[in-house]
Amino acid sequence: GTLLKIYSAGTNTAKSFWKDFGDSGAKKIPHWGETWFKNLLTKLKDKLDEIGGDAVNGDWSGVVRRALKKNGLPTTSAYVKAWLRQIQTESGGNAKAVQPGADPDGDGSGPAIGLLQTKRSTFNSYAFPGHHNIFKGLDNA
Repeated sequence: GTLLKIYSAGTNTAKSFWKDFGDSGAKKIPHWGETWFKNLLTKLKDKLDEIGGDAVNGDWSGVVRRALKKNGLPTTSAYVKAWLRQIQTESGGNAKAVQPGADPDGDGSGPAIGLLQTKRSTFNSYAFPGHHNIFKGLDNA
């Protein structure tokens, strides 16, 4: 839009713009659109993971299924429900939960953090590439 208007405002016409743009430029347009759309979906997915995706309404089941699948574990209803009970026990469904105190267990490991109340050293040992935010429900699971 803007580039075309600027180009058209000069001595060249829009027709001349497309001639100068040529086949190589025209072939890039779909790629640019595809890249933009993929980046948008990635940002949306990251935002949903950050807030818990389906957990916005207190239901972590979709996040749990994704985490189980990623870890090669069963995603049966019974297995998902067991993990949901564990989440309720550990953090009450609060992905930002932090155990009170600097070292509550007195062992130098620090507080338990996140949805499943994971110790930071344990979390860091098992985190998947691109999933290093202990406060994201999916990453923590």
